Amino acid sequence: MTRSGIVLRRWGYVLLGWAVTAYSAAYEPAPFSRYQPILDRMPFGALPPAFNPAAADLEEQKNAEQLQAEQQQVAKQIAFTALNITPRGRTAVGFIDRSTNPPENFYLEVGASARGWTVIAADYDDEWAQFQKDGVTITMHLDKGLIDAPPAESAAAAAVSNAVPVVTAAVEPPAAAPPVAVPGLVRLPAAARAAPRTAPSQPASTVTSAKSYLERLRERKAQEKAEQHAAEKATRESLQELARKIAQDEMAKREKENEATLQQLHAQQELLNAQQELEAQAQMPEHTPEEMPAPEAVPEPEAVPEEQ
Repeated sequence: MTRSGIVLRRWGYVLLGWAVTAYSAAYEPAPFSRYQPILDRMPFGALPPAFNPAAADLEEQKNAEQLQAEQQQVAKQIAFTALNITPRGRTAVGFIDRSTNPPENFYLEVGASARGWTVIAADYDDEWAQFQKDGVTITMHLDKGLIDAPPAESAAAAAVSNAVPVVTAAVEPPAAAPPVAVPGLVRLPAAARAAPRTAPSQPASTVTSAKSYLERLRERKAQEKAEQHAAEKATRESLQELARKIAQDEMAKREKENEATLQQLHAQQELLNAQQELEAQAQMPEHTPEEMPAPEAVPEPEAVPEEQ
């Protein structure tokens, strides 16, 4: 590029910058009074006589807070445990009602109700389900728990997939399309899916179907029963050991008491013997001076003659 071309390009950049600056300085938003005639015509109708926007907003906020509190209270009563595609192609939901004692397990298809709980909608791919209890509707995610609402596209797809098909004799069914999810699969929470998997012992050609929710429920009950038996056995053994220890302590205590009693009896026997000896000595006769025998006479020594 020649030097004149470079100069012309630089002047073009300068002129373009001036134009943008002038346009930005010239633009100003229209004042609100410009739209006042439209508001005066009231295209949406007249306002209520006792209309108070602040009070309406406050009431709406209170209702939203109350609804949120009710949803959180209902969410605390439920544990979302499993999603399943039944062999009929219907979506089924497994959950636990923790408001009862003991907690109660449910396995319901979409649209079914039991004990005040209703499964309104569910989506196997996006892992969410909608429940209703006492007029309060909540949306639960399999991993996240309580969420505000399901995605719009997912909710529409779930409504279509969960609808019961009605086929008449005059209308032929459409061509078979690949299913969205394989019937019989069970979707579990992420914590359960993250568990390490072991290699299958069966050949690769053998396809093992996933366990249903009822089978897993029976296995869990059997495991709980085994744990309960083990706990009862451990408690029984500990009680037996405690009773054995108490019996040993009682026997040792009695042996100590018997030994102390024998020692006390032995001391009393020795004291009694000493008293008897003293009494025997006291009963012996005493000799008077007249009765005492005279001492024997000692012979006088003979006189030794003196030497001259």
